[in-house]
Amino acid sequence: MTEHRRHATLAIAGALLALLAGAGAAHAQTSRPAAPDATIRTLTPTTTVVPLGRWPEGLTWDGAALWIAESGVQRIAKVDPAAGRVAETVRVGRLPIDMAASADGTVYTLVNTDRAVFARKRGGPGAVLSGVAGCPERMALSGTTVLVLTWPDCSSADSKIVAVDTATARSRSSPALGRDAVAIVAAGGHAWVLHRDGAVDVVDIAALTKRATVAIGGATLALAASESAVFVGGLDGAAPLVARIDVASRAVTHRGSLPGAARIAAIASAGRHIVTADELGALFVLSADDLTPLARLGAPGLAGDGPRGMLVVGDRLYVTIHKGVGINGSLLVIDGWRP
Repeated sequence: MTEHRRHATLAIAGALLALLAGAGAAHAQTSRPAAPDATIRTLTPTTTVVPLGRWPEGLTWDGAALWIAESGVQRIAKVDPAAGRVAETVRVGRLPIDMAASADGTVYTLVNTDRAVFARKRGGPGAVLSGVAGCPERMALSGTTVLVLTWPDCSSADSKIVAVDTATARSRSSPALGRDAVAIVAAGGHAWVLHRDGAVDVVDIAALTKRATVAIGGATLALAASESAVFVGGLDGAAPLVARIDVASRAVTHRGSLPGAARIAAIASAGRHIVTADELGALFVLSADDLTPLARLGAPGLAGDGPRGMLVVGDRLYVTIHKGVGINGSLLVIDGWRP
C-alpha cells in the first residue's frame, strides 16, 4: 500500500470512529433548548462590592479566608468579606492568574509570566514551589498534586499537563494534548482538560495519560466540577451553551442553551446548583442534576462586564471583575442567590 493510500485509509477510519463516537454521545445526552427568558424567574440578591487592585482573576477559599489573584499588581489578596476590605496582600511575582487551596490551608498561585507555582502555608510568607515550563494557563488541585495546564511553546498550538507534588516539589509532564486548551479541573482521579472546540480530554492523574475524549461541540471556554459531574460552558452558534458530563461514565448526560447571545465565561459548582456567567455578565442558576434553569440573578455590578473568576463558598457567591475604581477591579460578594 502506498503512503498516500495508507494515510487516506487511516483518515477514513478516523472519520468513521468520530462519527460513531458522536452518535453515542448524542444518544446518551438529553438536549434542552433555550428556555424563554420570560419563563425564568429573576432574583435580586444582595451584592456587596469590595475594591481590589488591578486585574483581579482567579480566587480560592483556604478554609478560613478568601484569596484573590491580583494579576496587574503581582500579588494575592486576602479578603475579609464581612468587613468588605482587603485584609492582607502577598507579593507572588509577575501576572498571578489562578489559585487553589488545600485542606491544610496552603494557598497555591499560578504565576503566568514568571512561569511558577507559588505556595503560601497559612501564616507563612510563601515561596515558589516549582517552576513550570512553557506558559502556564490554568491550575487545579487534586489531593497533594497541583495540576498545571501549560502551553509548551507559549502559543495555543499545543498543550500539556505539568503535575507538581506539593510535598517534594517534583514535577511530571503529560504527553501533548493538542491545541486550544483553555481550562482544567480535577474529578474522579482524573484531570479534565477543555479545548475551545468543545473537546474535553480525560487524563489519568497517576499516569498522566489520556484515557478518553468527550465531545461537547460549540465554542467552549468555561469548566467546573463537582464530585460526580463536570460542567462545560461556551457558545453554540448564537446561544450560550452548557453541558454536563457524568464523571463515572464520562457520558454527556445533558446539554442545553440559555437565553442571550454571549458565551458562557465562568461556571461555579455549588452542591445541587451551578451558577453560570456569560461574557456580558448575565448570571443564571441551574440545577446541577439536569441543567434546568432555575433563576436569573440581577447583579448590577456585573452588567456589561464578564467575570474573571467565580466561586461559591457555602451560600455565598464570589465574582471577580476588572471593573472598579479607575484601573482597579472589584470583588462582588453575592448573598441570597439560591432559588
